[in-house]
Amino acid sequence: MLVKIILPQYLRLAVCVVVFAMVGISRAETGESIALYVSPQTLVKLPDGRNFNFVCKGEGAPVVILEVGLGSWSYDWRSMHSRLAHISRVCISDRAGYGFSDPGPLPRDAIAEVTDLERALLAAKLPPPYLLVGSSLGGLNARLFAYRNPDKVAGLLLLDPTTDLRTFGTSEQYAKFMDLAFNEHCLAQSRAGTLVPGQKRPEDAQPCVPLPDPAWTGSDTTAMIKVLSQSSLFETILAEAKSGREADADEVAAARHSLGDMPLVILSQDRSHFRLLRSFFPSRIDQDYDAWIAAHDDEAKDSTHGISRIIAGSGHVIAEDKPDSVESALQEMMDAVRGSQVRADR
Repeated sequence: MLVKIILPQYLRLAVCVVVFAMVGISRAETGESIALYVSPQTLVKLPDGRNFNFVCKGEGAPVVILEVGLGSWSYDWRSMHSRLAHISRVCISDRAGYGFSDPGPLPRDAIAEVTDLERALLAAKLPPPYLLVGSSLGGLNARLFAYRNPDKVAGLLLLDPTTDLRTFGTSEQYAKFMDLAFNEHCLAQSRAGTLVPGQKRPEDAQPCVPLPDPAWTGSDTTAMIKVLSQSSLFETILAEAKSGREADADEVAAARHSLGDMPLVILSQDRSHFRLLRSFFPSRIDQDYDAWIAAHDDEAKDSTHGISRIIAGSGHVIAEDKPDSVESALQEMMDAVRGSQVRADR
């Protein structure tokens, strides 16, 4: 399906587990309608004139803001979106360069992306406090938003959030893991106007733009190919990948402070799935997993109500592998937040 445009080649495996990313949760069609995701929805203007898009579903408060991983946009999360929209109003932000949001200036680091989100939420008139859900790279952004705006955050749910990636392997291993050369090739083809859906080089396991789903309407197909062929998409992926290793963790660490008693839940992948990364980071895979979990445990200490859980049977993309665990964690947090608001109003 089309979302594979941005996936490293190894993610075609059913057993994929990624440390950083990235990627959308829809490797196979979910049966969810794509109509909501193939055109702008809540489109607002940022102060510099750029368009920023949210896709919202459901009703209720507090509003859930979903920050997805590197390479993902609202379309990839449509199945999870429907699940969570039964709990409250859920808005997925298309970060700059994805979906129907205009590209942003470089670098695409955590500070730039959180600043965009702050301004976009204000322009969209989505009322705080928010319950933030951050997956992978989106977890770093969600944490930074909470540190900068604690009065606007009712709770924080992090799904195998990215930690300091410099801990894992060399920059060369990271480039191979992220398949940066493939994305650079796709960027060059996009800039040259030579991207053709389904066309790929012999050395690649996938094309830059896979063939569309035959069940889509003609207008849906046209919209998706346009979104997934734009050079700004590949530029953004490469820029986020670079910042993800070099800058984001430092920016979040510099802003870190206690979040008091804010509801905070971190869900992590299990050890067996992490071990599938052995071919990329062969030297100390179990020690790396221990460091990954230790970082999550430490982040949970930001709140006196922080919880860190390992989700058995899940890889990095928990919303795909164990969607029930994500839904139940959000419901648990929502019940706690709404209960505290009721008590405060008495």
